[in-house]
Amino acid sequence: MNNTRIFRAVASMTAVLLACAALTACGETDTLGQTCAGADRGQQYDWPSYNSIEAMSEATEAMYYARVVSCAVPESTTYDTDITVEVLGSAVGGSADSASQPASGQLTIHGYTAEGAGGPELTIGDEYVFFVAQNDMQMTPAQSVFPVDDETRERPASSANADGSMTLDVPLAQTLGIIDNTDGTYPVTDEDVKRLERVTALTQDDTNGEPVAASSWWREPGVDDENNRTPPQSTAISDLSPWDPGTYVIQAYCYGTGSYDMELTRDENDTQHYAVACSADEVAVTSVAIEVTDGDEAAWVQFTPGETTSAAAGFRADAVE
Repeated sequence: MNNTRIFRAVASMTAVLLACAALTACGETDTLGQTCAGADRGQQYDWPSYNSIEAMSEATEAMYYARVVSCAVPESTTYDTDITVEVLGSAVGGSADSASQPASGQLTIHGYTAEGAGGPELTIGDEYVFFVAQNDMQMTPAQSVFPVDDETRERPASSANADGSMTLDVPLAQTLGIIDNTDGTYPVTDEDVKRLERVTALTQDDTNGEPVAASSWWREPGVDDENNRTPPQSTAISDLSPWDPGTYVIQAYCYGTGSYDMELTRDENDTQHYAVACSADEVAVTSVAIEVTDGDEAAWVQFTPGETTSAAAGFRADAVE
């Protein structure tokens, strides 16, 4: 027998065994809680970089919200791990054919979990959002995977990709079924939560006395059960009376984008409208002074957001001494 052939066969088998050893076992890794570790072949990759989750969504074939079932060493050397997942939700990407439909049930993503690939650590039994290209190839590993846990289901933006360049956004989380469709009455991102907290603090500040009336809220476009966007909802009517005769100032706050129409009704038939502008950089304040001569006068206020408004807002009514 040709010794060269024997040497090549042994070398080939050694390479396979080393690859299997890199993934703990020659076959599938399917134990809950175990980490996938791809076959580290020392390959150099040249992946594209994306500057936003929208740009990556446009370049991808499909997006999957899925639970990792198992990992295995692939026969191909183009990628380092076969990642078998149970699809929990899916969406078509911008590069997909118009007739394309994402897979359902179990799917094998041809991906990268070796240490040098730059991707995140994947754990059997855990859930992730994967961006995949044609033939179920994982896109840029450092950017294309987002872990999903209980905090993600409360605030999608808490989930970031491996290089920290992007966070999961609300529309995609809704489309994939990670969060319920929202009516747009509560903030989801950390930044928006802080905006609402800031406005609420202003409406409740009692340094110069407690307000006669006060309220705060969040409004943004919602998403209905058919995944269609709906306009932001108007606030409930806030009663300002009864109050003593005197001068009052209504301060309306807005922190975000868009605007509100403040409708002030007095004595049931006297309605005035005031524009309340918003600012994304700081809390914008609109002040309206009113004179009350009859303490029995009925009065109320309601705020209607513009169609594209996404902002924390609130108001307080204070007596002027």
